[in-house]
Amino acid sequence: MDISNYLQELTLWNTTHNLVSKNEINNLEEHVADSLSLCELLKDTKYHTIIDIGSGGGFPVIPLGFWVKQENLPITLIATDIKEKKLSFLTWCSTKFELNIQVENLTKNFVFDEECLIVSRAFASLKNILLWRDKHAPFAKDFLILKGITVEEELEEAQIENYELIKNPRGFIVKFTNIPTVN
Repeated sequence: MDISNYLQELTLWNTTHNLVSKNEINNLEEHVADSLSLCELLKDTKYHTIIDIGSGGGFPVIPLGFWVKQENLPITLIATDIKEKKLSFLTWCSTKFELNIQVENLTKNFVFDEECLIVSRAFASLKNILLWRDKHAPFAKDFLILKGITVEEELEEAQIENYELIKNPRGFIVKFTNIPTVN
């Protein structure tokens, strides 16, 4: 099994479950490349748990799951969402492709109380990602957030001062560490 099988299943499920937008469904390979651009930064991670917030149709968590499996890394990925149809798809993919992905419904008061790394793509503003962290993963220390080319305003709004912008296929990866709780 490989990522192309996942893309076939995503396309099939999307016809009835609307997991990704029409724009996304026509550019799935770009979204895979965007997701896998995180791998170089994760290669030597100290974290055993990586949480993808707002996993939706599976980006970046499913491509990362294939990578973790291929590299035989001791990493558990946690996919999160609030929509049952997306949670069902993520659970099904994790089982079908034998990926080390745990799926969590955020409406069930999910809280992860250990150090972890947070990744996200197309979920929310950086400020809202920090608010999410405060509620669901208060011990998260590091962040790798996939953003478009207009990320500067979000960085200012979230009051993130120490960060690194890493160019990737669709914009940037915003890398930052241990931002204090947002008020």
